[in-house]
Amino acid sequence: MFPIYNSYTGDPVATFLIFSFAVLVYVFLSLGLYTVAKRRGLRNYGLAWLPIANYWVLGCLADQYDNAHTGKNLKLRRHLLWLCIASVSLYIIVYVIIAKAAFSQYSALNMLVNSLLLTPYFMLYVLLPLFFTLIIFCYIAFYKHYRSCSPDKAVVLLVFSITFAVIIPFVLFSLRKSDKGMPAPPVTEPQ
Repeated sequence: MFPIYNSYTGDPVATFLIFSFAVLVYVFLSLGLYTVAKRRGLRNYGLAWLPIANYWVLGCLADQYDNAHTGKNLKLRRHLLWLCIASVSLYIIVYVIIAKAAFSQYSALNMLVNSLLLTPYFMLYVLLPLFFTLIIFCYIAFYKHYRSCSPDKAVVLLVFSITFAVIIPFVLFSLRKSDKGMPAPPVTEPQ
């Protein structure tokens, strides 16, 4: 009566729509970060188009806001970059171990490594805290970026970003030409 969904092939139309939406989200995120970074004079603003390096650009924008307002630098760019690298690396390692375990014979050493790395405790105590730490630092950087672009709407944008994470690229894109929260550069008089 009802067609059975095949998880290996899937519906080609749904797959195309999901892929198209993912590309659209990525383009809006990258274009928003790229435009703001280029306009504010950050070096290496083209890194906004690279998957892991765009966290560096986001951190640079947040650090620039901190430097302009408080004179302090929390080095969010480094925290975001290294947290992202660690998260992606651990995810790839766990994925490779799962794939290896699925296609290989079990030896005693292989079973020991798999049982240690694939236990819920490893996921609960290592991977989840790392991912949550990355998410928290991202939201700190988003808040600082929102404050630099539109200080009166920063809290509302942050709440919406936390509640509906899929809107973040579109918010960054919509704020790409706004600098209401950044101090004006000093005006020098000709001598």
